[in-house]
Parts: sequence; structure tokens; C-alpha cells
Amino acid sequence: ITVRDSGRGFAPELAGELFELYRTSSRQLGLGIGLALARALAEQHGGTITARSDGEGRGAELVVSLPLSTARVTTVVAPQAPAPAARRFRILITDDNRDAADTLADVMRDLGCEVAVAYDGGQAVEVARSFVPDLVLLDIGMPVLDGYEAARRIRSEAGGRPLSLVALTGWGQADDRQRARGRLRRAPREAGDVRVAARPPAVADTLSFLG
Repeated sequence: ITVRDSGRGFAPELAGELFELYRTSSRQLGLGIGLALARALAEQHGGTITARSDGEGRGAELVVSLPLSTARVTTVVAPQAPAPAARRFRILITDDNRDAADTLADVMRDLGCEVAVAYDGGQAVEVARSFVPDLVLLDIGMPVLDGYEAARRIRSEAGGRPLSLVALTGWGQADDRQRARGRLRRAPREAGDVRVAARPPAVADTLSFLG
């Protein structure tokens, strides 16, 4: 799949950097998330995505390559039986970046999950009380209550109910993740486990947090 435009373009030497998370140039608008997500989705399907441009102001071209299966598919029709009711996992996504939160929420709803969204730590605590999530994704750096305090309150109010809690950090270095993990573990442990992941999380990672 090839997509071309006649827009801003970019310096050719930046082609390899455009897919890094939060990478933007001084002339580009946006959050630097879209191309990183596009690459993650392409790679999850065994494909690749590349970009090229002849320079700033000369447009750009994106090429997505996906493998084509040549395997013969045999379909066996079995007698229909009532399917057992599948349990829908409940996910609370909390991020003060509304675009990032809403995009991930839409994807998880398409996968059959029940999703609630909060845009600051205070909202997350309130929503968790009524929504009763199985999984809470919390951005660490948020207004009202940061992710650490929101996590502490949500965990302490869970009353021993199984709960997976994942702290999301935009700083993906190992020491950043370790520091976040250490602070979260000082909260009461009976409400569930604590994990730390880079922000934004891949869809496959989000599903694995439910396992």
C-alpha cells in the first residue's frame, strides 16, 4: 500500500527517525504518536512501513508492506451449538492526552472489551469506583492526581478484588521503569499486581496485561 501527498515533506536523512515515539520536527504538527502506532500495527501483522521524501515542502510517500498468505484454507462446517457467553474484560484507560486515550479505547472496544476513559488521576479514582475494572492503565504524569497517587487510591479501595494495574511512562529507559515500579509497590499489594510499560502501549501488550 502506497500513500503519497504533496505536503510538508521532510529531510531525507530523517526517514529512519520518523517512526520513533514522540518524534516530530520543528515544522510538523502533532504528537509524534501516529507513525509509531502505524509501525507497531504493521509489525504485529508481519509487515513493514517505510517513508521517503525529496525534502521539506516536496511531499512524502509512505509504503506499507504486508505478507500475503498462499496457504490453502480448508473450511469445515460443524453443527452449530449455542456459544457460551464470553466474559467481556473491563478496562479503565487514564491519560491526560485525550487523543491517545480515546484512540486506544476505540481499539479495545473493537476487540470486544468494555472500556471507560478518564483524563486525569482524580477522574480515574471516581470512575474506578463505579466501573469496577479488571485492568487500569494509568499515565504517570497527569494533573489533579498523578499516576502514583491515583494508583494508590484505586488499589486501596479495591477491597482485595483481583485487579491488574499498569503504569504508563513516556520515558522508556530501564531506570525510569524501575523508579516507577518501586514507587507503585509502596501501595497496598492486596488489590493486584503492578506493571510498568512504555506509553502508548501496543494493543498486543494491553491484551497480555489481562492474562
